[in-house]
Amino acid sequence: MSAFRKEVMAVFEKYMKNNVRNLKKEQALVLFENEFGLDHEQGETMFKTFDKDMNGIMSIWEFQQFFMCMGDQ
Repeated sequence: MSAFRKEVMAVFEKYMKNNVRNLKKEQALVLFENEFGLDHEQGETMFKTFDKDMNGIMSIWEFQQFFMCMGDQ
């Protein structure tokens, strides 16, 4: 596993429940706020942008796409 993938997983796994590799919108918004300092409106925008299949769930793949754009800043 690459260092990038490990970093992505480390952040994502903090918010996973029951080893399910996706986050409900509410969980993703908390992640965006806690890990990236986004306010609620910014989090909503990012969720809408990166929830590619528009199912209200952020998959690990969708989060990885977000992370590549945001980095760890």
